[in-house]
Amino acid sequence: GFSFDWDREVRTSDPNYYKWTQWVFIQLFNSWYNNETDKAEAISDLVKRFETEGNANVKAACDDDTPSFSADAWKGFSSEKQQEVLLKYRLTYLAETEVNWCPALGTVLANDEIVNGVSERGGHPVVRKKMTQWSMRITAYAERLLTGLDKIDWTDSLKESQRNWIGKSVGASVTFKVLPNKTADGHAELVEASHKIDVFTTRPDTIFGVSFMTL
Repeated sequence: GFSFDWDREVRTSDPNYYKWTQWVFIQLFNSWYNNETDKAEAISDLVKRFETEGNANVKAACDDDTPSFSADAWKGFSSEKQQEVLLKYRLTYLAETEVNWCPALGTVLANDEIVNGVSERGGHPVVRKKMTQWSMRITAYAERLLTGLDKIDWTDSLKESQRNWIGKSVGASVTFKVLPNKTADGHAELVEASHKIDVFTTRPDTIFGVSFMTL
């Protein structure tokens, strides 16, 4: 830990310290981001809206696969199903994420803890692996964070590093249809109409110059 108080020792393993990090997590877990008010609100308020109007008119930062439902449907959900739905709205949520896994150390490593494909400590091999992790909907705050950078007295280089960390990109989603391949005898193979490739690009104006695609 770090502190400006020379008379106070800070240890992140101290219960008096991490009880507050746990408290912060609970506040986030019990909140959702309302895009209409542009701020976080209590998850209990969201439940009340579900009970009266469903989620059709709820403008929230949530998972892309969040289902639509009416108030009656919500009331008919089991408690387990309701919690599954709420997890798609909570500011902290469980998601499968690709991580840097080090089998020898038995832990996940940050990018800056890896040098040339091995762990900085011990030189052990590191592999990319999907694991269930707690994530945070920080993208909901992206615009507020970017706007806030204009109001603080930081160096331009530090502000730019923060903008890169936030990683906002402006562009468009483009769909490429998959055409059928021809077999050796010249006949076209059947390709389902649903076969397509969706991509995001920051330069849609150059889309007509695409000559190949790598997946």
